[in-house]
Amino acid sequence: FPSHDTPAPSNTATQTATQTQTMTPTPTKTPIVFESCHVLMNGNVGGIYEYDILNNTKTFLTTLDYSSDIAMTDTKLWIYTSTNIKEYNITLNPWTISFNRNISVSSASNGAGLTSKSNTLLVRGGSGIYELDITTNTATETLLFTLPFLDGDQCEVSGDIYYNPYTGRYIITYQSFINCYVGEFSSDGTIWNQTNLTSQGTTIVTGK
Repeated sequence: FPSHDTPAPSNTATQTATQTQTMTPTPTKTPIVFESCHVLMNGNVGGIYEYDILNNTKTFLTTLDYSSDIAMTDTKLWIYTSTNIKEYNITLNPWTISFNRNISVSSASNGAGLTSKSNTLLVRGGSGIYELDITTNTATETLLFTLPFLDGDQCEVSGDIYYNPYTGRYIITYQSFINCYVGEFSSDGTIWNQTNLTSQGTTIVTGK
């Protein structure tokens, strides 16, 4: 009968491919540069954004406590509550922000509007427009003027105060119980211009 030889078992080890871990580089975050012609705006839940008016785009900057309005210079930023103003140190290029101090204010100047005249002078208001000297941690408040009485109601700031350093005048959005207005005022309360926004459908955007 023919013989059948059985192959002897092999002791050669099987080679297993070794997986080499590939390192994925961490993306470098591009610094944000706040352009001088852009607008600083705050959202309903404390978000702070840089708004590009020409392109109608916004860039998220940081999250702070909710504030009805916001003000800034090239080196400072302020938001407020009913009892104090929070001051932050900022840089624009690149954008950075860090808390600096709390400034106590009275309830007299409570309102929706806030703007800056310098690093030590703010303007805030409700029915009255107040200049706040914030050289120390307790603001010294000076009443500049009271908003007009219109439509049978005392007007109050509805959102924005803008100080024009070239004319020394204030552009303010304000409202009665019935209508909304934008007006231009001297520091003694003289009205130079006043427009009813209710029928105009106008939006006012003020920047740094």
